[in-house]
Amino acid sequence: MQTGSQPVQRRQHKRFKVEDGTVGVAKLQFTKMGQINDISRGGLSFTYFDSGDNHDQIPDVSELSISMDGKNFHMESVPFVTRSDFKVKPDFLEIRQRCVQFGRISPSQQIHLDYILSNLTIR
Repeated sequence: MQTGSQPVQRRQHKRFKVEDGTVGVAKLQFTKMGQINDISRGGLSFTYFDSGDNHDQIPDVSELSISMDGKNFHMESVPFVTRSDFKVKPDFLEIRQRCVQFGRISPSQQIHLDYILSNLTIR
């Protein structure tokens, strides 16, 4: 996992901006919730508030959930691998961005992901 400065872009899939109110929740020993910035067939990035050095406590391999506020949409147990985690501006706040690559997702999760990409993104 890359930490610190912004990562080099090596995406295989085009990323799409998501509608406001889209939330990603990393399932861990504690819950880390953040605003999803963009999403693709291969992964997503989300911004989260970190109260200290807690970003190191998010495992590089875990599962997350995707919820769409106002759309009555929820997708559970999406496996992921962290590709980068870095601090974003402004410097005086502990706001970080985490970029993740989806792991092996089930056929039903793929249907849900296709729905998100087709209907709930900003093109």
